[in-house]
Amino acid sequence: MLRLSSLVGACVLALTIGAGPADALSFSFSFTGSCPVGTCTVMGHIDGLIDNTASQLATDVYIDSVSDSEFTLPSPLPFNTICGSNCLVSLNSFTVTGGVLTAEDFDASSNGFNSTPPFQGLWNLALGAFGPDEMSLSNGTTPFDCGQPCADFQDNIISQSGATFTPLTGGATPLPAALPLFATGLGALGLLGWRRKRKGAAVAA
Repeated sequence: MLRLSSLVGACVLALTIGAGPADALSFSFSFTGSCPVGTCTVMGHIDGLIDNTASQLATDVYIDSVSDSEFTLPSPLPFNTICGSNCLVSLNSFTVTGGVLTAEDFDASSNGFNSTPPFQGLWNLALGAFGPDEMSLSNGTTPFDCGQPCADFQDNIISQSGATFTPLTGGATPLPAALPLFATGLGALGLLGWRRKRKGAAVAA
């Protein structure tokens, strides 16, 4: 009986280990603000967040669409603003509580912003970096004298009413890796029961 209980426990443990941690969460975002052509909307999504975790790093923050045709970003949309040496991420902090994105502090720009010319095609995305309700996307094309090398962001989409963050559907906790182990455990239980039954029949005979 002890061996049977131990085997059951081993199967449960294998299932637990094989399941692994919960999937990372993704959130879409959108904000609308004034821009050179009137009112514009920026849409994107954030990847790699874990539920019930504070001040964590996102693995990716994408710009999916910009309704201002004058904006020129360095690659076709969707564009990942966490893009290695081509991007400068100065702030990257997100808090998720109960499946809801409750705080964001993100600021990324093209590598070269506040650096040296040429300034063409510079951009900056800020989500709550300058206040909890300020979201902005800026596009710079020409330099100007501001006391230090910097870019003139001629095109700006600035929202003072915050952004809408919506959880994207994610997969369930992964189980397939554990299922073969669990099936093996069940098979071992069946074999053990069959041997005991056979042994009992032999003794009775």
